[in-house]
Amino acid sequence: MPFRVPPKCETICLVHWNGMGPEGVGVVDERLRVRGVGGLRVADCSVMPSLPSGNTNGPAQMVGWRAAELILEDRDQSAPSA
Repeated sequence: MPFRVPPKCETICLVHWNGMGPEGVGVVDERLRVRGVGGLRVADCSVMPSLPSGNTNGPAQMVGWRAAELILEDRDQSAPSA
């Protein structure tokens, strides 16, 4: 007997919440740091101001790439000078 998915599990979500709020008042700052929480960043599509019209895989990778650059920049700035 083949596996059957219950009817309530067959729905697909077509609406994705996106965006962290207006510029300057969102949950994260321009360096993807969560406001009011030290040491926490958000690096996913929720930081984009609007949902891309296509697949979100590429944009999500770019957000992650940029987050990595920001983390390294912050690390380098806070390192003591030799």
